[in-house]
Formats: sequence, C-alpha cells, structure tokens
Amino acid sequence: MGRFTVDCVDSFGFFIGPANVNVHDIGECFGENCCIHNPSRHHMKTWKQIWRDDHKIMHRMCLHEIGHPDPDDLSSDRNHHCCGCCDPNKFIEGEVVVREIERS
Repeated sequence: MGRFTVDCVDSFGFFIGPANVNVHDIGECFGENCCIHNPSRHHMKTWKQIWRDDHKIMHRMCLHEIGHPDPDDLSSDRNHHCCGCCDPNKFIEGEVVVREIERS
C-alpha cells in the first residue's frame, strides 16, 4: 500500500486541504491508465486533483472551481455539480463553449 498527498474532502463533505491518503501500489496499475500513477491524455489532466472521501472518487477542479470526476478514476459514481467543463466536446482552451439557442 502506498501513500499519496492530495487535497481532500472528508467523509462529511467538508474540504480539509492536503492530506495523505492510502493508495494501491504502482504495480497494481502497471500498463493501465490510473488517476494517480499514470493519467491518460484527457483534457482535464492538468487540473488540480481533489480526493472525495465522501464519495470515494478522485475529482479534477476546473477553472470554475467545480469538481468533476477524473476520467481515470475507476469509480462508477459520476454524479456531480457540473458546469460542462468535463465534456471534452464542450471544452476548448479553458472555456466552455456556449451554444446559442435558436429562437423560432
């Protein structure tokens, strides 16, 4: 078992700042994408990581300070408050693309 220092939200949903969390050993994910040891080349890769202990999932913090599930986290819990930044089809160079609604 390894240790990883990351900003954290505790099991009650409160931000507690940097903390050491237990993580799997690097050999357990060797050759695979992993949000800790080997992130994929997704568009959120450079965003700050936040460990959500209340949901047991790694989030990435966008420019709007919204946490989005890390694409490389294996958790199936993808529910979150969303501004659209986590959708690679809507995200372009740090801004969310806003599409005009055509009025008829």
